[in-house]
Amino acid sequence: MRNKKRFLPVLLAAALAAALLAPASFAGTVTETVNVQYFNKNTSGDGYYWNNRTDTLTLTDLHITTQSAYGMRIPDGAVVELVGDNVISAASVALAVEGDVTFKGDGTLTLVGGQYGLYGYATDKSLIARFMAGELTAAGGEAAVCFDTAKFFAENGAKVTLKSDGLAVSGVAVKFLDCTVDANAPIAVSQQLVIQNADVTVSAGAPALDCPRTLTLSNVKLEAGPSIASLAAAESYGGEFAVRFTHTGRAGRTSILFGDSCPAFVDYILLAAVLAGAAAAVVLPIRRQKKKDAAARAAYEEMMNSTKK
Repeated sequence: MRNKKRFLPVLLAAALAAALLAPASFAGTVTETVNVQYFNKNTSGDGYYWNNRTDTLTLTDLHITTQSAYGMRIPDGAVVELVGDNVISAASVALAVEGDVTFKGDGTLTLVGGQYGLYGYATDKSLIARFMAGELTAAGGEAAVCFDTAKFFAENGAKVTLKSDGLAVSGVAVKFLDCTVDANAPIAVSQQLVIQNADVTVSAGAPALDCPRTLTLSNVKLEAGPSIASLAAAESYGGEFAVRFTHTGRAGRTSILFGDSCPAFVDYILLAAVLAGAAAAVVLPIRRQKKKDAAARAAYEEMMNSTKK
């Protein structure tokens, strides 16, 4: 029995990979782990390019499928640009990130791992992995997304699909801000779960949300029930197996400059003040010069009139 359990994650990864990747075909498939964390110069391979000066990893129609434990490992401080359709499949962890990593671009990223699709192994609680824009599909036997310590944010229009026989998300602090999330398993967060201006649907075989400390809902309408087919409006979450949050507007957007503690209008006020200051810096000297010119002309005309008399 022990040997059978040991191979279950691998079998699950293979089944998930077959289901998720069947429609696509790729050229230049990578069959070994790509350890970006060891790159110390500009490095390129089939579907990826690492700019060592800017710590930017560009993925362009990348396809990694490997029987190794990890598909790709990314270092702290990296920025990942997604171009085209990118797929990583591995026996244990499809993509492991260390520390602060930001995902950008309008491409897609599909992660299939026997244990985790996306795994964060940073030990610093202040670090954040941000998925901004683009599309993320993550699947894993134990959890689609797992962050032991660091925070995981999906925001800025990102589309996230999470599939697992265990948990959709396992983390300490998770925020879904102005994005779309569709999960078929529970979201378990030990410290803080924030859903703000987001469309989030969870349909699980257990309580959809496991958040014993802080659950913050902002600018969303909540529906809950035993299944997606029987959702009904609810004032608060009460342990239902299915939930759907629908955003109610953009009023809850927060400041880009000052973070979540300030509303977005603070940025607009500051921008207006800067523009007003710049306009004043240009207009006021011109006005002063015009006044000086007018005064000089008046004095000259007065002097000429006096001379004629």
